[in-house]
Amino acid sequence: MSSVWFQGYGDAPVIEVDPVEYDFGPLSEDCDIDYEFNVTNVGNLDLVVNSLSELSTIPQQISVNLGSLPPLPWTLPPQARISFWTEFLAEGLSLHSLEIIIDSNDPETPRKSILTTGETMISTTMVESYVQGSMIYVDIIWIIDNSGSMHTFQNKLSSNIRDFIDLFMAYSPDFQMAFITTDWPHFQENRTFTQHSPDLIREIQALVNSIGIGGSANEKGMEMLSDSISINQPWFRQGAQLVAIFLSDEDDWSTHTPSYYSGVYDSYYSQGLFLPFAIIGDVPSGCTGAWPGHDYYELVQIYNSQWWSICEEDWGLQLEDIAMAIVNSSAYTLDHVNPKIETIAVFVNGQEVESGWNYIEDSNSIVFDWGYAPDEGDTVEISYEIWECE
Repeated sequence: MSSVWFQGYGDAPVIEVDPVEYDFGPLSEDCDIDYEFNVTNVGNLDLVVNSLSELSTIPQQISVNLGSLPPLPWTLPPQARISFWTEFLAEGLSLHSLEIIIDSNDPETPRKSILTTGETMISTTMVESYVQGSMIYVDIIWIIDNSGSMHTFQNKLSSNIRDFIDLFMAYSPDFQMAFITTDWPHFQENRTFTQHSPDLIREIQALVNSIGIGGSANEKGMEMLSDSISINQPWFRQGAQLVAIFLSDEDDWSTHTPSYYSGVYDSYYSQGLFLPFAIIGDVPSGCTGAWPGHDYYELVQIYNSQWWSICEEDWGLQLEDIAMAIVNSSAYTLDHVNPKIETIAVFVNGQEVESGWNYIEDSNSIVFDWGYAPDEGDTVEISYEIWECE
C-alpha cells in the first residue's frame, strides 16, 4: 500500500471590510462629520460588489457618501481597494444607527455588514466669570511721521504729552514705551520708557523733539511697525497688550494693504491683544495742512478702535482720550475652542451687553470695543454653547 499527498489552492474573490463597526459618539446638535470605510479584495480573482443597501433609524441622519465612485456594480481586481464615507448629521432623535449591507460574489461571505451609530446631545452651556482688574500691562509704540511737513505736529505732541502721561500714570500701569518713525523700524535713540523712568515727561519730550523732519516723504507707518515687531521681538512682553499709535499728516504708503498688516500683527498677538490708534488727517476729505489718512483709518476700523484729527487745536484732550482708551481696553480668552458663535452672550454686573464687543475667532476671545470696556471691579460673565464635533 502506498500514500499520495495532494496539495491544492482555490481561486476566489475574498471581500474584506474595514472597519465593520464605527461609533460617531455623542455629538452636539447640528454637528456634521464623516468617517471613511474601505472595501478590499484580498482574494486572487476579481471581486464584484453588486449592491449596497441601507437599514436606518428614522429620520435617517447617518447616510452613505460614495464620493466619486462609479455606479454599481464595482469590479475590484485582486488587492484593489475602494473607499466611501458615512456622514452623520446630529439632529432629531438622540440615538441613530445605519447598517450598510454589501452584496458581492465572494463565495464564502457573499453578504457583509457595516454598522455605524451616533448620538445627538443637547449642547453644553459654558459660563465663565471674570473680575475686571486694575493692572494695566501694556507695551506702547508710537509711530511718528518724520517727513518735511511734520514740524508743527511733532511740536504739538511734545507740548501736550504731559496730558497723556499724567492721566495714564494715574492708573499705575505696568508699561514700556518706545518710538519709531514712518521710515525706520528701530527704536529712536534705542530708548525704552517705563513707569520707573526718573523724569518720564521731560525725557519723552526730548526724544520727540529729536525725531526731526528729515525722513522719507513716502511714509510707511504700518510696514515699519510690522518690521519693528519682527526686529525687536525680545522687547515685546508675553501677555502684554500692544498699543500702536500712528501720527501722520499723510496717508500710508506701505507695500501692502491694511488688512494684510492686520494679519501680520495678529500673527504675533493672537489673543486679541493688539490695539491701534491713529492721529491723522480727517477722513474722507483731510483738513488744513493734512491729507486724509485713509489706510490708517481702515486699520483702526478693523480693530473697532479710534482715530483723532491731527488738525485739532486742543491736543491735550485728544491725548487724554488716548490714555483712557488704553486703560479701558479689555480682552477675555474663552476656555473652550470652537464655541457656537450665535449663542455667545456677555454680561457686565449681571446685565446683558448686546453691543460694544466682538468675538475674535482667530484668538477665541471676546474683545470690548474702545470706550465699552468694563470698569475696574466690574464682574464680566460670558456664556456660550460648545460644539463637540471631533
